[in-house]
Amino acid sequence: MTAHFLRRVLAPAVLVFAMVLGVAPMARAGALEDGLKAYGKGDYAAARRLLVPLAEKGDPRAQTTVGAMNEDAQGGPHIYQEAERWYLKAANQAYAPAQYALGVLYANGHTGVARNVPEAIKWYRLAAEHGNAPAQTMLGLVYDGGLGVARNGVEAVKWYRLAAEQGDAGAQFQLGYKYEAGEGVDQSDRQAVIWYRKAAGQDEADAQNNLAFMYSNGRGVATDIVRAYMWYDLAARRTDAGEDPDAKANRDSVASKLTPAQIAQARDLAKACRASHFNRCD
Repeated sequence: MTAHFLRRVLAPAVLVFAMVLGVAPMARAGALEDGLKAYGKGDYAAARRLLVPLAEKGDPRAQTTVGAMNEDAQGGPHIYQEAERWYLKAANQAYAPAQYALGVLYANGHTGVARNVPEAIKWYRLAAEHGNAPAQTMLGLVYDGGLGVARNGVEAVKWYRLAAEQGDAGAQFQLGYKYEAGEGVDQSDRQAVIWYRKAAGQDEADAQNNLAFMYSNGRGVATDIVRAYMWYDLAARRTDAGEDPDAKANRDSVASKLTPAQIAQARDLAKACRASHFNRCD
């Protein structure tokens, strides 16, 4: 039987930074929008010129973006203490993206900013309670892995679901896994397939891999080896650095059950699926 690589992606010691800029009151909409546009284009000198004055006047969105530029050495060196300072200013205005960014900063720890897991969790929780999907996902991971808190599958599912319902692909994958494993929720292969499919439609490779397994083994869906090969192929081929070894191994395993014509069909389905931005895959 095909090996099932269940990747739960529990939060590692160094967490991936993902800035999500939301909507906040703006001091001067034109200057703020121009500054954010420059930031999005990678013109960090212009972004700093436009956003630092607004940040100094208290605009939380500008403060968060200036903090991000200091953290990521955009238009200047890494100055983590400056990132912390600007994030704190925005976070203390209850600006959820800054609260999340501050949580990530404390979870990672950097030169001048000590790693502080309890403080990271505090800010994740505040951001999550304000509806920030990345923070909700991270808080789910915290409870799922018992990272600085007692492990609690029910609490993990609660936060994954809140983020998944906002469309967060990582949370959708994690919720699918929880349903498949029956951890913190009643076991349901059908629900697992539903959430894996939502995440797979956002090109989440682990969800594509697990969805293929469900098709290969008739769990939550009718057995369909061609469709399984299609999803494994999508998971395997999603990176420029080369094929994902786990998904490739799974794809090669199911290939032994298919004719050359069926393999060609599965590859055509995979191309059509990706070309449709995952709208025509079922």
